[in-house]
Amino acid sequence: MRKILRVSVVASFFLFCTAGQVLAIGLGGYFEVAGGDGEFEYDDSPEFAVDAPAGGFGFVLDTDLTDSGIFNYRLNVGFESLDLEDDFNDTLELGGLVVANTFGFAIIKQADFRWWVGPQIRFGFYGGELESDPVTDYGLVSFGIGGVTGINFMAGNVCFSTSIGILSTGFAGEADGPGYNEDFDGNTASAFLNFAVLFGN
Repeated sequence: MRKILRVSVVASFFLFCTAGQVLAIGLGGYFEVAGGDGEFEYDDSPEFAVDAPAGGFGFVLDTDLTDSGIFNYRLNVGFESLDLEDDFNDTLELGGLVVANTFGFAIIKQADFRWWVGPQIRFGFYGGELESDPVTDYGLVSFGIGGVTGINFMAGNVCFSTSIGILSTGFAGEADGPGYNEDFDGNTASAFLNFAVLFGN
């Protein structure tokens, strides 16, 4: 699984670089922090509350950095670290691949500045373990939807972009331990802040 994730990220990076030579798009990297809370449950067990801090980094592609058109599509592909912290000081440490698709619409568009807003759809694939006795391994997939707004500043061919948003995410997967296997699912509501540097026209 980890080999597949690494190959996917590397392949995506080279695809973006090739596309950037043909289209007037921006390519670069991003860093993101997030915080929120939610509720999770095991098979036939009561729901329990969690705090859900997260952070990530990766590659970013944007189809319109400044004033070319009303619509821009932004793709983030990267690694995210997600902690699920319950009220008993137990922390499930997860990490995995996240793909975020943002559909932006310009509010202000100028040669060196763009303010945009739109919806975001996000997919995630996580793995991790809980340092319990015995150790329990987890595998989860996620689907999130929310809204985001951002601004782009151009300095020559370099774009500095920051965006903020809110996201509602559902999770489903399994918890595996010695001699048992349980479904594990839940949801979170979070806010995020994203910084990106892109190179393009």
